Amino acid sequence: MKQTSWVIFGLIVLVFASPGSANGQTLPKGWFIPDTTLSPDHKYGVTAFDNTDSDAPDNAKSQIVEVKTGHLLGAIQADLAMKNMNHDEIVPTRWTADDSTLLWQVDGKWGFSDIVLVTIGDGKIQSQIDLLDLLQKEILKRTREATPNNYAKIKATSGDYGSWYKDGFAVDCVLDQKGDGTDGPLKFPLIYHVFLTSNTKGMDDIINVNSRMTASVSKDGTIHVDNFHMGNKPPARTW
Repeated sequence: MKQTSWVIFGLIVLVFASPGSANGQTLPKGWFIPDTTLSPDHKYGVTAFDNTDSDAPDNAKSQIVEVKTGHLLGAIQADLAMKNMNHDEIVPTRWTADDSTLLWQVDGKWGFSDIVLVTIGDGKIQSQIDLLDLLQKEILKRTREATPNNYAKIKATSGDYGSWYKDGFAVDCVLDQKGDGTDGPLKFPLIYHVFLTSNTKGMDDIINVNSRMTASVSKDGTIHVDNFHMGNKPPARTW
């Protein structure tokens, strides 16, 4: 059998061709390529780990892979995508028509937990942009400027909220294109609707701060905010 070498974010896994095949390509045990991650011509896909019966390798990352050959283009700099994740779900990967750019998104309980714009070429990843981080920073900055006192109070009392929250706020970023890709390939600029709240559960003892923003994103990650306002209308999809 042919031996395949998989380099996973610094971790080298040597395996023999075995059960875990997907789309005609044999993968290391536990790894698979979800159909929802495939590029328009099915040339590329993104790996995920089936953690139903075993734990994922330490420091492992999801990889962009050439399906036919098994060639790894590189790791996506985000948390490893797995079959069973608490509250998280792999969103169908959006690709440009020429397979040169993909939008990797993982949805979570209070909003997206990963949004990474990846450009590929010459058999490798050329660039990665953490769009979630950039969009979060844009709406946090504007919210802080609009209500500095309440922002400071929320940030000061958010120590127990967990690392998912940013300064005590939940931020949801929703692409203004159909999530299943039925509206065609990924096109630029990307239009994102961004929602922020300090009170996802509507509790009485928490200061309510809500804001909304629409932003366009170019292929190089440049963000232009088209509008921003305080308030909870239109409502977010997750709270």
